[in-house]
Amino acid sequence: MERFNAFGFLLLLFNFISTAALEKRFSDFKRCADEECSMLLCRGKAVKDFSGPDCRFLSFKKSETIYVYYKLSGKRADLWAGSVGSNFGYFPKDLLAVNHLYTEKELEIKAEVCEDIVWVFFCR
Repeated sequence: MERFNAFGFLLLLFNFISTAALEKRFSDFKRCADEECSMLLCRGKAVKDFSGPDCRFLSFKKSETIYVYYKLSGKRADLWAGSVGSNFGYFPKDLLAVNHLYTEKELEIKAEVCEDIVWVFFCR
């Protein structure tokens, strides 16, 4: 009986996490330089300060260098994902003045649900 209750609780928890992740999902697709989205697409300078609404977003100061790993596509093409130093997150693409392209080739890849689940856990 205890084993059944624990299993039922885990199923309920997973269902809640999956539903929350889908609700917080920005887009179903992303554009990357490679299939793992580990290679840089471009880099640029921030045109103004930005502080995101939650921990999924990258905060930065004007003129900081931002490295872009992927661009969301589909329903939210206005956000890109990148890093400043060791910080990683989403930011509005209009806040970046691109000054170097690493590649012009972009692959459109389906975004994984597990990426969204990670955000749900860390943004609480």
